Amino acid sequence: MPSIGARLRAVMKRKLRRFQIRAVRFTEKRNGRVIIGDEMGLGKTAEAIAWAAINPKARPALVICPASVKYNWEDELRINAGLRCTVLSGRNPRPFRPRNGIAVINYAILWQWRDLLSSMHFRLAILDECHHIKNRQAKRTQAASMLASACPHVICISGTPIVNKPVEYFPILHLIDPDAFPAFWPYAMRYCSPCRGYRGRGWLFPGATHVEELHAKTSGLIIRRTKAEVLTELPPKVSTTLRVDITNAKAYKRAEDNVIKYILHAKGRAAATRAMRAPRLAKLSALTRITAEGKIAPAIEWIRDFLDTTDQKLVVFGVHRNVIDGIHKKFRGALRIDGSVPTSKRGSIVNAFQTQPTKRLFLGNIRAAGEGITLHAASTVLFVEFGWTPGGVDQAAARVHRLGQKASRINIYFMAGRGTVDEKILSVIHKKRDVVGRVVDGDTPTATATAVVNLLQKERKQ
Repeated sequence: MPSIGARLRAVMKRKLRRFQIRAVRFTEKRNGRVIIGDEMGLGKTAEAIAWAAINPKARPALVICPASVKYNWEDELRINAGLRCTVLSGRNPRPFRPRNGIAVINYAILWQWRDLLSSMHFRLAILDECHHIKNRQAKRTQAASMLASACPHVICISGTPIVNKPVEYFPILHLIDPDAFPAFWPYAMRYCSPCRGYRGRGWLFPGATHVEELHAKTSGLIIRRTKAEVLTELPPKVSTTLRVDITNAKAYKRAEDNVIKYILHAKGRAAATRAMRAPRLAKLSALTRITAEGKIAPAIEWIRDFLDTTDQKLVVFGVHRNVIDGIHKKFRGALRIDGSVPTSKRGSIVNAFQTQPTKRLFLGNIRAAGEGITLHAASTVLFVEFGWTPGGVDQAAARVHRLGQKASRINIYFMAGRGTVDEKILSVIHKKRDVVGRVVDGDTPTATATAVVNLLQKERKQ
């Protein structure tokens, strides 16, 4: 049989780094039953996809993941391995045939789809952010366990397979190696510091016992690397687009079909009259705002996952105040700078984020917090919204990617509403960045001016 490297070269569209190839070899050695526990930002998704790509007999395959990265899996499958897939949505199951034998579904709707999916006899289950099945009593855990336990191959992915205490580890270990971890109670009594509940009722498992023994018993099931360990193989900055379903798709469709009518019902006759003076601009503004509001819930889910599964800090940028408000309501301890924050107070807010370990989340308006401050205590940036200019986005990202940054790699995420104006905005940003790059790199003024004019004309027509 050809080597792993040769098999990867034959099927992968994007070249893997050496440490990623080692993860594929580890997964192959364990016949596709493994925990990929690399630190966030090291490409765990690509490693799992690579193993699936070189093992077509391990299909049909089911990917279970958080909703906020569901369409990221669709993109990664296509970009890395040229594989199309079927993305499932909604709580009303319907028969389907997975494209290329691959289906992607999020944890929140898995319980409703479990019976239909069970009848499809998947051979590979990939559980992304597998710490989502830490609670044995949760329906998502029961559904995921039922589906994955029927598969000959199970790949669990998480930078933090144990979020809090060893009792959370059992559902994952049981799926990967049911022979070594056949039942919950022996595991819990041995490794989870068992104690009686209030007035002797029931059992609690609040801590850890025999930790070294548990580590030795599980070390052969997991491959885990930190950024520090693979420092020389990492690029300095990586951008990722997270496509998500907006939660107000019906409102978006109404505005898209007839924006004046939408504004009339939403904001009244005076606003509709003003919109009629510039209907194209009004439509673009309305669609942008609706999309932004529809991303609040997916953004909250993504941020919560990040904070729960890493010890790192995070910078989040938005444009509209109600979007920042919506996120702030769920993360009251977050630090914040937008137009409502006096300039005199901004320095102390930045200093708190930079120096206080417990202050891990910063929320900023791109205009108010996108220039003149340093936030390099974080190495990850999430743009829930982005303006039309690459300069504004790049300036905001540069709050983190600047002199004094100690991280080996900066991760920048753009959250885009699927099928919305967001996709057009990102396209325009990339085109404008290309134009700006040609200016800086010394293209002729005539060619650059023509490119700028053509781009602006195209935007106006749209």
